Amino acid sequence: MNQIRFYGTSKDIINIKLIEILNILNDFKKSRTVFWKLLWLDGFGKVKNKSIQTIEEQLNNSNGLPIVFKDLYLFCSESIRLNNFLLIGDNNSQLVNNLSLNNYKNAKVDFVIELFDSSFWELSSSKEDFLIYSLKELANVEIINFSAIKQSCSMKSKQ
Repeated sequence: MNQIRFYGTSKDIINIKLIEILNILNDFKKSRTVFWKLLWLDGFGKVKNKSIQTIEEQLNNSNGLPIVFKDLYLFCSESIRLNNFLLIGDNNSQLVNNLSLNNYKNAKVDFVIELFDSSFWELSSSKEDFLIYSLKELANVEIINFSAIKQSCSMKSKQ
């Protein structure tokens, strides 16, 4: 699966927020139906009068929590601090429902959005056009795995 990592304008202090990623997703997916599932969450604050720790417990006792895209914006409040965050999305609801923290890495889903220890974000996607769009919108991006770019580079080196 194609993957990019980004920090924001500095590798020292992450300054890209979840709302920016959601806005990029929202712009990209337009009218596409995508089913979302929150697999991992670690942080502080409250979402709809429910503490992040309570949501963490729900996640730990389940295979993830299905979530509607607009409800993801609830995690963008200034009063919420996210340390770790893992969200998957795909147009196949059956696939999303069957995935968990233990098996999502082996699946080819449309979107994986992950925050690592408040240090950096990673976007993985089976949709190359989404990552190309994201590359244009985000600062300080590191390409982890991107077959379209690798193919382009290998074709250039053969010429």
